[in-house]
Amino acid sequence: MVPFRWILASLLIFVAAACGSNPSTSDDGGVPDSGTSIDPGPPSCTDGIRNGDEGDVDCGGSCATKCDDGQRCYANTDCGGELCSDGVCVECITAAQCPGGDTE
Repeated sequence: MVPFRWILASLLIFVAAACGSNPSTSDDGGVPDSGTSIDPGPPSCTDGIRNGDEGDVDCGGSCATKCDDGQRCYANTDCGGELCSDGVCVECITAAQCPGGDTE
């Protein structure tokens, strides 16, 4: 009979292997890597990448450019229309919906 500790050790190795990184894919949703690594440098508002505190690619957060309707956001201040709903910039339909809008 196989000792319990051997079964447990085999299971742990299997789980660790399954949870390990896959060198054939990148961290951007499983798109295969090209095999080279290029350092994009520090985050900026003009690098074409959603990084730093940007709500979406090169907009929102500390960027001067506000995000358009339909783009991702973290806060109302990320959006040009000044309304972030469930992480997406949306248009205010009524004044009461808009930040600082009339609630009457």
